Amino acid sequence: MFDSLATEVLLGILRQGLILALLVSAPFLLMFLIAGLLSGAFSAATQIQDHSVGFVPRLAITLIGFALIGPYLGAQLVRFTVSVFSVLGGWH
Repeated sequence: MFDSLATEVLLGILRQGLILALLVSAPFLLMFLIAGLLSGAFSAATQIQDHSVGFVPRLAITLIGFALIGPYLGAQLVRFTVSVFSVLGGWH
């Protein structure tokens, strides 16, 4: 069905896509981890057991994160998509 060159190209695209998915998700996961630790420490120190104590910082960090690193991550996604379409556009 596919020759070995096509298989290698598709596997390379898949590998790059997985690395890009890790690159895009890692900063937000790290920010959520820090926010969770800080809100957990705050809840333990004050013994406030309200769910909004953890939700509000995570929401704020998400909005700040999208504002700060969103354009960079979006540019990376566009660059990857253009490269995939240029590689796949050569096949007929």
